[in-house]
Amino acid sequence: MPDIAGQQLGNYRLLRQIGHGGFAYIYLGEHIYLNTQAAIKVLKIQLGDDESEQFLHEARTVAHLMHPHIIRVLDFGLQEYTPFLVMDYAPNGTLRDRHPSGTRLPLGTIVSYVNQIASALQYAHDQHFIHRDVKPNNMLIGRQNEILLSDFGTALIAHSTQSQSTEDQQTVVGTIAYMAPEQINGKPRPASDQYALGIVVYEWLAGQLPFRGSLPEMIAQQMSAPPPPLHERFPDISPEVEEAVNIALAKDPTQRFDTVTAFAHALEEAYQSEQKGNGKAAFTVPIQKPDVRKPNPLPPTQPAMVLTPPQSNGMRSLQQQVQQERTEPQPRRSIPTTSQKRQTDIPQTEIPQAPRRRHARVSHLGQFVATILGLVLYGGAYYFITTLFQHDRSFASYALFSLALVIPLFCGVAFGPFAGLVIALGGFLIGHWLSGLGIYWNNVFGIGLTGFIAGLPMLRTRGHYGSFRSILLAITFACLGIVIGEAVTDCSNTWINNVGTTNAVLDFLTFSVAEVICALILLPVLLMLYNFFTSRNKSAV
Repeated sequence: MPDIAGQQLGNYRLLRQIGHGGFAYIYLGEHIYLNTQAAIKVLKIQLGDDESEQFLHEARTVAHLMHPHIIRVLDFGLQEYTPFLVMDYAPNGTLRDRHPSGTRLPLGTIVSYVNQIASALQYAHDQHFIHRDVKPNNMLIGRQNEILLSDFGTALIAHSTQSQSTEDQQTVVGTIAYMAPEQINGKPRPASDQYALGIVVYEWLAGQLPFRGSLPEMIAQQMSAPPPPLHERFPDISPEVEEAVNIALAKDPTQRFDTVTAFAHALEEAYQSEQKGNGKAAFTVPIQKPDVRKPNPLPPTQPAMVLTPPQSNGMRSLQQQVQQERTEPQPRRSIPTTSQKRQTDIPQTEIPQAPRRRHARVSHLGQFVATILGLVLYGGAYYFITTLFQHDRSFASYALFSLALVIPLFCGVAFGPFAGLVIALGGFLIGHWLSGLGIYWNNVFGIGLTGFIAGLPMLRTRGHYGSFRSILLAITFACLGIVIGEAVTDCSNTWINNVGTTNAVLDFLTFSVAEVICALILLPVLLMLYNFFTSRNKSAV
């Protein structure tokens, strides 16, 4: 295939070739309108009409994989029967570039890498997807030095479209060293990815692959020969670490760990035991979880399915929570003097007819209109942020989620808990629906709970925030709603998304602090502006 740098594929202009593999050439591309960079993988195949439909189906499935340690497929298409995939660009190369063949790595570094890779593989396995080509060349280094697993489905797409060129067969020779016996027999399963990851760990520990030789020799060794004992090549290795690797490399897939994350945990526990035995502090590796909230991954079902939030049948009517309003004493009036004869002529019965200070500031129709406007505004903001998040996962994107949350908080405080609930929950669902992202019910429940709790002060203040005490009450309930909502979301992730307790606590602290800071800064300003304009309009009337 000739070099096509300078040409345009879809909305991307190809700048230069940055790599190639057995199935594809990889180019650095730039979006012609947004000027954002991406990696363009051009497959080395030409497709007919029937094969084109198969490619589009397989590419659509791969594009639904969303995880912080998986390179995201942004777009795909066909140009003159040549298929291509548009993916996030990782500028720091691969782990193979950072650690060339023959390099031995410290066990702590290996544990850090394996935890990140295993979390990505486990997510894919939960989506009923097998990587099939786990190796250091497909482990990219992100902008924050995080590990990103690449080439999900590339081999599957190439084989499913019946591309079996000579170069493809060369790739089999290059990757057979990481291939599980059942995958060689054409029956891959999730445990096959665990086996390949075990080979990678063996290579990093020993400085060389367990099986080497010609293609027939490697196939024979992978099918039946046990790997050479690690302690012969790495005398200082602990028995626990070697046992964990040997279990992952069992020829029978049923004899391996139940999941790839179980292998990662066993390796980390063995490392911690080794550190304690050496009198050192145990090393805990942070495992980054999927940003189900910015943007959410798909639920652990079929990749194209979206989990709909459950309907609550036990919600009490808001009218049952409204306490009977106290009757406040009327302000004192001065006794009229003889010079104020016209005032003494005012009938006594007219005095109670003066407008009460604590009437509802906004009518029911106004609350309805404000709720609709808030719903559209928050849904549009959430759609914009989730779209930006898919292209730029920097801290700015995460901070925007905290800023946008001020919309349902303010609407809840100003118009009541029902408005806060509808705007927070509905805007969240609209934003994810427009961006095509999956939704977890715990995220929906958590953010809806945040908006509902933030709106409870309105039942007391009746929408009046002209005093410091009323604003303080509103801010207190807004922060309380944030803490409770985030606690529900992040704590439930420990069993819904298999997130570790430490990472759930870190996520809770990170998002809660960011959202509370935004609420403390913006909410008082918005409430004072709201009180100013509503009071002014009332005076005009």
